Amino acid sequence: MLILPVIFNYEIVDKLKFGTDPVFDYYLSEDDDDDSNFGLGLGFKGVYDISDEISITTMYSLGITNRSPDLHVSAGFQTSDVTFKFDFFQVGLSYKF
Repeated sequence: MLILPVIFNYEIVDKLKFGTDPVFDYYLSEDDDDDSNFGLGLGFKGVYDISDEISITTMYSLGITNRSPDLHVSAGFQTSDVTFKFDFFQVGLSYKF
């Protein structure tokens, strides 16, 4: 999966930043033609600067785009739509040159 977040940070206090951003993703697998390869999510991010060069980053992305809009499950007389979205949580350590 290829993920491209567009980052907007707001500095709360001296070394602590929070942000909300759109997250664009592309699913690289070509095995399943029924699913959409492009997706959109909403990211929530927190950054803490340990020093001028080192930061700890956390981000949660909530999937918005339904990847399988045509997927339905039938059970008896009922048919239900199935929603397939990508949500993820990541933690990172960054070094600035």
